Amino acid sequence: MVTTAVDEPVIAIIEYSYEREGQIIVPAGSKAVGSVHQADRSGYLQIHFNHLETPDGTSTAIDALATDTNLGPLRGKVTGMGRGKNFAVRAATGIGQMSAMLVGQNNLNGAISEADLMRMQLAENVGRAGDEEIDRMMLMEHPIVTLPAGLPIYVVFEKAQSNLTERTSGLQRSFGSNAFASSR
Repeated sequence: MVTTAVDEPVIAIIEYSYEREGQIIVPAGSKAVGSVHQADRSGYLQIHFNHLETPDGTSTAIDALATDTNLGPLRGKVTGMGRGKNFAVRAATGIGQMSAMLVGQNNLNGAISEADLMRMQLAENVGRAGDEEIDRMMLMEHPIVTLPAGLPIYVVFEKAQSNLTERTSGLQRSFGSNAFASSR
């Protein structure tokens, strides 16, 4: 399972060996290891892989991304959006604004007094503070996005980054930069 709730590595297990001209480039059972780099409120995740561990213990630096099996972005289930807190702040702000406007209002037909102006300013300040708190919550909020374990994905190699450049660049030329894996 991949989730943004905890900062853990993402591991994709390569299910099929890939060969080029009779030489195995990426053996089945290899692990692409990386992390979630970005998640948004609609559930889209961006996963980057930075190294490949083969079953024989060899580790190779890579630059790869995860995609769905249609080569599109990964999309998971979104939870933890803080909608209850958002509603509570909006409700409290509205009550505060109304209270500031109504308390102490004696004469509705007369000229506006200094106390009326202060109440109006207080109501505006309460409303502005509530709006700022909601904006801050929206900016600082990190949605929790989860992908199930065993989800078929592609590991798309961007470029090789190690002394095994020839090995991984051969994979890019031969297989269109795609490898089949499942998230674990």
